[in-house]
Amino acid sequence: MANEKFKVLKVINHGEWLRSCPLFVVRSQIIRNNETDKLLVVNEIANIGNKTVKDVVIKIDCMDAEGKLITSVDKCAYQGMNVAKQAIFGGNKLFSVPEGTENISLIIKNVTFADGTTWGNDFAIKGIKIGNPVKIDPNDSVYDVVESRCQANHVTPKFWPYEFDGGWRCTCAQLNDEDNMVCELCGVSKFWVLDNLNKEDIIDYKQRVERERRLVAEREEEERRRAEEEARLAAEREEEERRIAAEQAEQERRIAEQRAIEEARLAALREEEERRRAEEEARLAAERAEEERRQAEIRAEEERRRAEEEARLAAEREAEEKRLAELRAIEEAKRIEAEKKAAEERARLELLMAKKEAVRQYNMQQTKKSVKKNFVIACIAVIALLVGFGAFQLYQIIRINDRYESAQQYIVNYNYEKAIEVYKDLGNYKDSPDKVLETKYAYADYLAVINRYQDSINLYTELGSYKDSAQKIQQVYLMWGNYSKENKLYGEAFTYYEKAGNLVTPELLNETSMEYAQSLITEGRYQEALDVLNPMAETVGVPTMIAECYYNMGKTQVEQGRFDEAIESFTHCYGVHDAIELNKRAYYMKGNKMLAANNIEEAYNCFLNAVDYEDAKEKKNDLVYDMGMIRLEEGNFNAAMVLLSGVEVTKENEDAINKAKYQYAEFMISQKVDESVLEIYLGLPEDFENVEERIELIEEYIEYVGVYECTKEDAELKTIEVCMAIVDGKVQLRANNELVDTDKMKSENCKLSKKGTLQYVIEGTTYTYKK
Repeated sequence: MANEKFKVLKVINHGEWLRSCPLFVVRSQIIRNNETDKLLVVNEIANIGNKTVKDVVIKIDCMDAEGKLITSVDKCAYQGMNVAKQAIFGGNKLFSVPEGTENISLIIKNVTFADGTTWGNDFAIKGIKIGNPVKIDPNDSVYDVVESRCQANHVTPKFWPYEFDGGWRCTCAQLNDEDNMVCELCGVSKFWVLDNLNKEDIIDYKQRVERERRLVAEREEEERRRAEEEARLAAEREEEERRIAAEQAEQERRIAEQRAIEEARLAALREEEERRRAEEEARLAAERAEEERRQAEIRAEEERRRAEEEARLAAEREAEEKRLAELRAIEEAKRIEAEKKAAEERARLELLMAKKEAVRQYNMQQTKKSVKKNFVIACIAVIALLVGFGAFQLYQIIRINDRYESAQQYIVNYNYEKAIEVYKDLGNYKDSPDKVLETKYAYADYLAVINRYQDSINLYTELGSYKDSAQKIQQVYLMWGNYSKENKLYGEAFTYYEKAGNLVTPELLNETSMEYAQSLITEGRYQEALDVLNPMAETVGVPTMIAECYYNMGKTQVEQGRFDEAIESFTHCYGVHDAIELNKRAYYMKGNKMLAANNIEEAYNCFLNAVDYEDAKEKKNDLVYDMGMIRLEEGNFNAAMVLLSGVEVTKENEDAINKAKYQYAEFMISQKVDESVLEIYLGLPEDFENVEERIELIEEYIEYVGVYECTKEDAELKTIEVCMAIVDGKVQLRANNELVDTDKMKSENCKLSKKGTLQYVIEGTTYTYKK
């Protein structure tokens, strides 16, 4: 009957957990009520906290087939529950969703516990995807190691534990925050359970033990075979030695004969060789004689040229000595002439002084006149001396000025170093100190132009505060960065741009980063390219490059068999090329891998996500029955019921389906009974377990269950929900969470009526509510 009224359109395995949240979103179903033709959603949520859950508020995001949001159904509430830890709830609560909903996402917003405390998700954060726990199979080849380790530490092995981003799952299936060092449910140590119940490590351990055992057996077998082989070889060696001795004797006889023949042949060869050697020696002697004659002629010619060169040099030296002698003679004549002139000048001065003395003695009255005359003579002598000294100084000034002008010529020829050296040697001549700084400044500019950037920076640094040297350093770093960029040395370019400071524009940095990223993509270094591009994701053109990068990285990962990484990469580039098809392929190939490893659940989910890729649908359908049985063993009866309902009807399948339906209904009635639970019982065979008894109890009281609305607008309490549960074979009714006496159909404040009404007392006033 349930299959006639409701049709399951899609099962969504969320497997989501928000860190610190006491709830775990297991899965949802999108179903259609065939009677009302409305879309409904039913969810399964597990209590993984340490407290009993009373009320829960969630938000349902409804999306179309392309994943676009249609609408959000907010404030979806589960009220009046009593969900113990590790229990699953929500399967009997239906929420209406709009037409066109192909997928949904749940956000847990508020949780109220039985002790009155609450947990809130203020920012409406979604959970992270968590894989379903895999049971530890007692028939598994590694179970003996697992059991041994767990017994030694008083731990009950149930599921394979694993660690994920933000938390870890214990062997008891409890999800724990990564900061929890012990399981909140069973108290086992995080490090112990992850280290000792790692299936891959245990498999490696067992394989290592088996390999060692096998090696010991192989060594023993090898030693036995070696002994047999040595005995066989000893016998063969004896036979071989006997045969070799006979062959050796025969060989020695043949060798003796061959030696005699060979010696005769060699004697003849030696005679022939000696004859040829004698002829060769005669020929070589003649060639040596001819070569010695030729060398003698060369040496003679060389001696002749050397003699001529020496004669020429001697003549040149003689001429030079003659010229120098003439110069020395001229200099000596000039010196003698100068000494003669000096002697004549001294004689003239002595005569003048004598005359002066005579005049002074002869006529004292002429003293003033004589003094004046002597003064004039002395002035003439001083002027002559000054003229000689001035000529020397003029020569020196002309020589220094020539050097000053030569420095300017060095600069014209770009020989800045020589110009700086000359200016330094000139000391304080004219503006030489300023010229040193000016030339260094120009030289630094020149070094930057010819790409000697470090030398240019060093020179500007040496100039310190001269002109704009400090700013010039930043300009050189900018030039250096541009040079590195042009030569695709992007790491160096970024280093120099950083030193160039505010001279580097954001546009230049972005352009360089995009070029660098493109070069990394060309080299297939996609992750490094993403590290460069992600910080500038808002820049025009970059999102396209990022998507292309993820696409190419995903393709590479598929080819390398890294399917999980490929699937993650394709989530960032669904709109690029054939990314959706490649993503389906990644899921399909991973599903084949999981199927080969007998990981039914993971294989099923992979084929489900592969959608219509090749025979993914057929492979998924082939695993539906196995998945239903897995859910049945896990105690997830609703999921088992839904899965098994879709398989071919056989006696075995029908029994499994009925068992799943019954177990789910039994679980639900202990929580909350509604029409959907009654329909499950009605759809079971009448003689199945205690179905008739359950139907009778539910039908007797189901008419009281529902939400009642107050007929008066001034009532503070607008609605009252009456809930029904069956505990220990007895019906429990609760109105506004107050236990109702089923014999009198009343509680302390509430009284129920079969007419679909109830009366409720609030602060002494009785209000009527209608269903």
